[in-house]
Amino acid sequence: MCSSDLFNWNVKQLFVYVTAEYETDDFRKIRMTYFDAGKKVQVYNSLWYPRQDLDAPVLGIDLLCFGGAKLLAVIDCQPLQPKGDATFRPSACTSFEKIRAAYPSLQGKMSSRFYDEDTFFSDAMLYGRYEDAAPVATDVLPALKEYMSAYLAMIGRTERSEGSEEDDANAERGA
Repeated sequence: MCSSDLFNWNVKQLFVYVTAEYETDDFRKIRMTYFDAGKKVQVYNSLWYPRQDLDAPVLGIDLLCFGGAKLLAVIDCQPLQPKGDATFRPSACTSFEKIRAAYPSLQGKMSSRFYDEDTFFSDAMLYGRYEDAAPVATDVLPALKEYMSAYLAMIGRTERSEGSEEDDANAERGA
Protein backbone atom coordinates (compact mmCIF):
# COMPACT_ATOMS: atom_id res chain seq x y z
CA MET A 1 0.00 0.00 0.00
CA CYS A 2 1.42 3.36 -0.97
CA SER A 3 0.88 5.90 1.79
CA SER A 4 2.26 8.94 0.00
CA ASP A 5 3.98 9.99 -3.18
CA LEU A 6 5.82 13.27 -3.64
CA PHE A 7 7.12 14.68 -6.88
CA ASN A 8 8.96 17.98 -6.95
CA TRP A 9 10.49 19.76 -9.90
CA ASN A 10 12.55 22.89 -9.22
CA VAL A 11 13.03 24.87 -12.44
CA LYS A 12 15.37 27.46 -10.86
CA GLN A 13 17.73 24.86 -9.42
CA LEU A 14 17.22 22.34 -12.26
CA PHE A 15 16.62 19.27 -10.15
CA VAL A 16 13.85 16.80 -9.58
CA TYR A 17 13.18 14.52 -6.67
CA VAL A 18 10.58 11.88 -6.07
CA THR A 19 9.80 10.22 -2.75
CA ALA A 20 7.45 7.30 -2.28
CA GLU A 21 6.52 5.66 1.02
CA TYR A 22 4.93 2.25 1.38
CA GLU A 23 3.63 0.06 4.19
CA THR A 24 3.33 -3.73 4.17
CA ASP A 25 2.55 -6.52 6.63
CA ASP A 26 6.27 -6.78 7.47
CA PHE A 27 7.35 -3.15 7.10
CA ARG A 28 5.90 -0.14 8.88
CA LYS A 29 7.64 2.10 6.35
CA ILE A 30 9.56 1.67 3.12
CA ARG A 31 10.83 5.01 1.89
CA MET A 32 12.45 5.48 -1.49
CA THR A 33 13.81 8.81 -2.70
CA TYR A 34 15.36 9.64 -6.04
CA PHE A 35 17.09 13.00 -6.55
CA ASP A 36 18.29 14.01 -10.01
CA ALA A 37 20.26 17.17 -10.77
CA GLY A 38 21.49 15.95 -14.12
CA LYS A 39 25.19 15.23 -14.54
CA LYS A 40 26.00 17.10 -11.30
CA VAL A 41 24.47 14.56 -8.94
CA GLN A 42 21.99 11.71 -8.85
CA VAL A 43 20.99 9.96 -5.63
CA TYR A 44 18.84 6.95 -4.82
CA ASN A 45 18.15 6.45 -1.11
CA SER A 46 15.90 3.85 0.47
CA LEU A 47 15.18 2.83 4.05
CA TRP A 48 13.17 -0.24 5.02
CA TYR A 49 11.79 -0.12 8.59
CA PRO A 50 10.49 -3.48 9.86
CA ARG A 51 7.38 -3.56 12.02
CA GLN A 52 8.07 -3.15 15.74
CA ASP A 53 7.17 -6.77 16.49
CA LEU A 54 10.05 -7.97 14.29
CA ASP A 55 13.48 -7.96 15.91
CA ALA A 56 15.25 -7.02 12.70
CA PRO A 57 17.58 -4.28 11.46
CA VAL A 58 16.64 -1.40 9.17
CA LEU A 59 17.85 -1.83 5.59
CA GLY A 60 19.54 1.25 4.18
CA ILE A 61 20.52 1.75 0.54
CA ASP A 62 22.41 4.76 -0.84
CA LEU A 63 23.52 4.92 -4.46
CA LEU A 64 25.12 8.22 -5.49
CA CYS A 65 26.64 9.46 -8.73
CA PHE A 66 28.65 12.70 -8.90
CA GLY A 67 29.64 14.43 -12.12
CA GLY A 68 28.48 11.48 -14.18
CA ALA A 69 31.59 9.50 -13.21
CA LYS A 70 32.24 9.22 -9.48
CA LEU A 71 30.01 6.68 -7.77
CA LEU A 72 29.36 5.78 -4.16
CA ALA A 73 27.36 2.74 -3.02
CA VAL A 74 26.38 2.01 0.59
CA ILE A 75 24.10 -0.92 1.46
CA ASP A 76 23.64 -2.09 5.03
CA CYS A 77 21.34 -3.64 7.58
CA GLN A 78 21.58 -1.07 10.31
CA PRO A 79 20.85 -2.39 13.78
CA LEU A 80 18.56 -0.30 15.96
CA GLN A 81 20.75 -1.15 18.95
CA PRO A 82 24.45 -0.19 19.15
CA LYS A 83 26.86 -3.09 18.61
CA GLY A 84 27.88 -3.13 22.27
CA ASP A 85 24.27 -3.45 23.41
CA ALA A 86 23.47 -6.89 24.83
CA THR A 87 20.46 -7.19 22.53
CA PHE A 88 22.47 -6.77 19.32
CA ARG A 89 22.43 -10.04 17.35
CA PRO A 90 25.56 -10.45 15.21
CA SER A 91 24.30 -13.84 13.95
CA ALA A 92 21.72 -11.94 11.87
CA CYS A 93 24.58 -10.62 9.75
CA THR A 94 26.06 -13.98 8.67
CA SER A 95 24.43 -14.13 5.23
CA PHE A 96 25.27 -10.47 4.63
CA GLU A 97 28.93 -11.07 5.53
CA LYS A 98 29.06 -13.81 2.85
CA ILE A 99 27.72 -11.37 0.27
CA ARG A 100 30.27 -8.76 1.35
CA ALA A 101 33.08 -11.31 1.03
CA ALA A 102 32.05 -12.06 -2.56
CA TYR A 103 32.50 -8.42 -3.67
CA PRO A 104 35.95 -7.04 -2.75
CA SER A 105 35.17 -3.68 -4.38
CA LEU A 106 32.34 -3.22 -1.85
CA GLN A 107 34.52 -3.82 1.22
CA GLY A 108 35.57 -0.19 1.65
CA LYS A 109 35.61 1.65 4.95
CA MET A 110 33.41 4.64 5.61
CA SER A 111 35.05 7.79 6.90
CA SER A 112 34.30 8.46 10.57
CA ARG A 113 34.04 12.15 9.68
CA PHE A 114 30.25 11.94 9.32
CA TYR A 115 29.09 8.80 11.14
CA ASP A 116 30.34 6.54 13.89
CA GLU A 117 30.65 3.25 12.01
CA ASP A 118 30.54 1.26 15.25
CA THR A 119 27.20 2.75 16.27
CA PHE A 120 25.27 3.13 13.05
CA PHE A 121 26.49 0.36 10.74
CA SER A 122 26.95 -3.40 10.75
CA ASP A 123 30.16 -5.33 10.06
CA ALA A 124 28.56 -6.53 6.81
CA MET A 125 28.07 -3.09 5.26
CA LEU A 126 28.72 -2.91 1.53
CA TYR A 127 30.67 0.27 0.77
CA GLY A 128 32.28 1.09 -2.53
CA ARG A 129 33.69 4.18 -4.25
CA TYR A 130 34.23 4.09 -7.98
CA GLU A 131 35.72 6.39 -10.61
CA ASP A 132 33.66 4.92 -13.48
CA ALA A 133 30.31 3.21 -13.98
CA ALA A 134 31.59 -0.27 -14.97
CA PRO A 135 31.35 -1.79 -11.44
CA VAL A 136 27.66 -0.89 -11.24
CA ALA A 137 26.79 -3.79 -13.56
CA THR A 138 29.46 -6.21 -12.32
CA ASP A 139 29.39 -5.60 -8.57
CA VAL A 140 26.89 -3.07 -7.22
CA LEU A 141 23.64 -4.30 -8.78
CA PRO A 142 24.34 -8.03 -8.29
CA ALA A 143 25.37 -7.39 -4.65
CA LEU A 144 22.28 -5.22 -4.08
CA LYS A 145 20.01 -7.97 -5.43
CA GLU A 146 21.69 -10.59 -3.22
CA TYR A 147 21.54 -8.33 -0.16
CA MET A 148 17.85 -7.57 -0.75
CA SER A 149 17.06 -11.27 -1.18
CA ALA A 150 18.95 -12.16 2.00
CA TYR A 151 17.27 -9.32 3.91
CA LEU A 152 13.77 -10.28 2.80
CA ALA A 153 14.49 -13.95 3.62
CA MET A 154 15.70 -12.90 7.09
CA ILE A 155 12.52 -10.85 7.61
CA GLY A 156 10.46 -13.89 6.55
CA ARG A 157 12.25 -16.11 9.09
CA THR A 158 12.03 -13.63 11.98
CA GLU A 159 9.47 -14.53 14.61
CA ARG A 160 7.10 -11.82 15.69
CA SER A 161 7.27 -10.76 19.33
CA GLU A 162 4.76 -9.23 21.67
CA GLY A 163 4.86 -5.41 21.64
CA SER A 164 6.93 -3.81 24.37
CA GLU A 165 8.29 -0.48 25.54
CA GLU A 166 11.67 -1.49 24.12
CA ASP A 167 10.08 -1.98 20.69
CA ASP A 168 8.55 1.47 20.93
CA ALA A 169 11.90 3.01 21.95
CA ASN A 170 13.65 1.27 19.03
CA ALA A 171 10.95 2.51 16.65
CA GLU A 172 11.52 6.06 17.86
CA ARG A 173 15.28 5.75 17.23
CA GLY A 174 14.83 4.09 13.83
CA ALA A 175 12.13 6.22 12.24
